[in-house]
Amino acid sequence: MRTLYRVFAGLLVVVMASACASIAPPDLPAQLEHTPGPFVSVTERHYRNDTFLVAYPDGWRVITSPATEPPYAIFANPNNTALMVFGVEAVDPLPQLDIAPENLRTDIRTISLGDDEVFAVLIGLDRQWDTLLPLFELMLDTLRPNTQ
Repeated sequence: MRTLYRVFAGLLVVVMASACASIAPPDLPAQLEHTPGPFVSVTERHYRNDTFLVAYPDGWRVITSPATEPPYAIFANPNNTALMVFGVEAVDPLPQLDIAPENLRTDIRTISLGDDEVFAVLIGLDRQWDTLLPLFELMLDTLRPNTQ
């Protein structure tokens, strides 16, 4: 009886091992070897891509561009009443807030960084503009070329 049990257990191990072998691919899929799109790094305080580095305000969300587009980031304030966009090219169309357009203001700039240019936009509520514009200017002051 013991011999029959050992034979059955051994056979079960062989069957399980051969079944599991068909689950795992023989080669690593390309998607795992290379994530598509340009380099982007988001930390607690900074957004960095191949062209530039910029610090963003505490509490703001960072939304990165799709991998198929030139790199840009959208920074959204906690109330979703303001957006700042920084990119290596003009972002068209600009992201929209769910706020009536007559209550919004927009400031669009092109900033030179050595041989490169950065497209920067502030979109926000008119009544918050006196607070948002200095914050946008501060972000522009932190804008640096990426040297890494």
